[in-house]
Amino acid sequence: MLSNNIENIKNKMLQIAYNSVRMRVSKTLLLVVKNDPLKTIIISRSDLANITGVAKETLIRTLSDFREEGLIKTSRTTVIVLDEQKLEKVR
Repeated sequence: MLSNNIENIKNKMLQIAYNSVRMRVSKTLLLVVKNDPLKTIIISRSDLANITGVAKETLIRTLSDFREEGLIKTSRTTVIVLDEQKLEKVR
């Protein structure tokens, strides 16, 4: 069971690594809030950029785009996913 979980996580991370920046950020956000009923992430931008595998500045620009599109709400250390369905369709 443990090796299956590791294999699943490995496959998800490979998919994230080879997709566009917007897709990688959206998939990472969805992965992090998967089991959170409030759909809230409390994390620094640097840590989120490291998880996603992008530069901090790139992450900030992408989060700003998502915020303008109404997909998320942000504050200094918090990201709230507002529209999971649209975030899943990001390309």
